[in-house]
Amino acid sequence: MIMKSQYKRGQAFIAACLLNTLLLVAYYLSRISSEDHESNKDFTDITVSYDSLLSDQLRSLVDPKQTEFKRIVFQTSSDSTKSSKWKSWSEDNGFEYRLYTDQEMEEFIRNTINIDQITMAFELMSHNVLKADFFRYLVLFYYGGLYTDIDTEPLKSWEDWQSVFDDEEDKASLVVGIEADPDRIDWNDWYARRVQLCQWTILAKKGNPILQGLVMEIVKNTLELKYTHLDDAMEWTGPGIFTDAIMNNLKIDWKTLTGLKEPKLIEDVLVLPITSFSPGVGHMGSGQLFDRVALVKHFFAGSWKN
Repeated sequence: MIMKSQYKRGQAFIAACLLNTLLLVAYYLSRISSEDHESNKDFTDITVSYDSLLSDQLRSLVDPKQTEFKRIVFQTSSDSTKSSKWKSWSEDNGFEYRLYTDQEMEEFIRNTINIDQITMAFELMSHNVLKADFFRYLVLFYYGGLYTDIDTEPLKSWEDWQSVFDDEEDKASLVVGIEADPDRIDWNDWYARRVQLCQWTILAKKGNPILQGLVMEIVKNTLELKYTHLDDAMEWTGPGIFTDAIMNNLKIDWKTLTGLKEPKLIEDVLVLPITSFSPGVGHMGSGQLFDRVALVKHFFAGSWKN
């Protein structure tokens, strides 16, 4: 049974790679015919055309004129059993609550997003943790709202969240928190980035352009087989590439955010201090659970490798 399952997965993997290659060739040939077979065209035009197509397809899914953060909370689970903490997200805060199982994530990718390159990338991901990362960026891009891991609970009401935002809510289209700010020489043994942004809780407005760029980069890396193993998760779909997407877009580095104690608005991204989404961890400057800016408690109920 194991051998048959591995054989089928291998067939699906090869088929997806071939389909991706055929798509690239089709786009290239269409460009050649539309440009009178100009012989001096650079081969990089293929990638430009491919990226442009995906960008246009993603933009067509959303109305970019969303001015408020939607009160929808998204969580994922391997089954439909709700966490004992889900009521604290829905009832106490007035959020609409949506729990996606593994099957429902796949249906969302296939039927709601319904973009070939994205579906192929999703199918090529070798582990559910990769798919769950990819899904959270897409569901926030498509709907807008709050994604938070199943093993979290809110420490404050939505009104208190807004007070922490300090009137910057209207100016922001993305709210993220610092996960790690390790001032030690071996930080790379523990974290993907010197200052690492948290992606177990993300608040976004529909159509956020940073999330769009992040999705496109993950698709590109996946279809080009840049990463193939679960050990690559931090860079493939996790906090490494997530942090890079935000910092590169804002043209900042870790020095801009290290030691942050209060929320900081940079362009349209509101960055919260480590205490907001990682309170009570006991190091890296994290404050207590009762701190004014502490918003979410993460219980670290499971490892991403399991």
